Amino acid sequence: MCFKKLNPAARTQLCLSWTSWGVMAFVTAFIWSPSRDGLDVVFYLGFFIPLLLVLPWQKPKMNDYGGWFTVSALAYAGVAVIASLWGEPADVGFFFWQWLVLAFWLCGVSWLVSHRELDLRRLYHVMIVLGLIVGFTSFAYFYSRHPLSERLIGWSVARNPTVIAQIFGAVAIIAYVLSLQARSLRTSSWYFVATLLLLVPVVFSQSRGPALALVAMALTALLLVRPTRAIFIMQMSIGLLAVVSALLFTDLGHILTDRGISMSLRDVIWRDVWQLALESPVLGSGSVKMDHLHLPSGYFHHPHNAWLDIFYRTGAVGLILALAHLWVLVRAFKPVEHLLPLYIWLGFGCICLFTDSRVLFWELNAKWFLYWIPAGLIGALATADAVRRAPR
Repeated sequence: MCFKKLNPAARTQLCLSWTSWGVMAFVTAFIWSPSRDGLDVVFYLGFFIPLLLVLPWQKPKMNDYGGWFTVSALAYAGVAVIASLWGEPADVGFFFWQWLVLAFWLCGVSWLVSHRELDLRRLYHVMIVLGLIVGFTSFAYFYSRHPLSERLIGWSVARNPTVIAQIFGAVAIIAYVLSLQARSLRTSSWYFVATLLLLVPVVFSQSRGPALALVAMALTALLLVRPTRAIFIMQMSIGLLAVVSALLFTDLGHILTDRGISMSLRDVIWRDVWQLALESPVLGSGSVKMDHLHLPSGYFHHPHNAWLDIFYRTGAVGLILALAHLWVLVRAFKPVEHLLPLYIWLGFGCICLFTDSRVLFWELNAKWFLYWIPAGLIGALATADAVRRAPR
């Protein structure tokens, strides 16, 4: 049947079904996509196109589109677009398009959740299974050609060792939260074993920032969930056995200690960027597409700190708006079962962004998985829950 011949209700239902599968494909693409271009393709085909057929023709309803979660995010992104006028005016078109991409993600996932329940459990399970498959193949392929002392490089969009740790660390922390929330010891053990297997790419990436973020958020999850004593003892036993086995039968201890505790020039980069940021502290130096940095300390791809980069590029105005969006997310926190993995995921991402990232608002890339993906899902679900609880 021709799409144009469908009545509005049928067209909406078709696009809801299309977008439901699109969300699943898009979120999991950060695990299995072979490149950043693959993320674009999945986003446009599975999410952007069906929403483009529906959203522009509907009467705007704030709660259908994520409410203040979306408004605060797009306000920060809007300032970043405007900042290109005093950064690199020729890039304003690039940043405006990124604003539209972000708007369609935030508004679209909220519209979907306001009309149809999102099966988070299935999403988590697909992420875990794909993470295990991609993690195993990446590990097997790389170390069939390199010694174990080399930092793991993957074949997917998570190719850089640090990005590998960030992507697989996010999936691992979700599996860990599910292991704590499990109703039975058997189910918990399956989730926990999956967690340990997902940690293998993280460990062999030798990335310390994501590792610290994992420890911090795992302890947070443990304090919030408070699992049964049987689950806690089981996890401690399996975890201890896994660590001891790895140290006894592999050279893992030597590999990890070789990295040391140095800051890898991050402290020097942060100092230089901070000094530059203070030259225009209110509005920043401006947004630019090619944002590589020529600093007194050297040439770098980015400041390795998203929050510092926001201050540098968009000044105090942009940083306040970015933190306002984060505050809106945090203020809505409730340790309910279906939302907790998303908040732990977001917390993990925010810590990772403190040690390795550029600004939050840039083109669609692997770093979206650390912030905009969980933030969009949280905003959509929290808004939908609030609407359902509101008196009629």
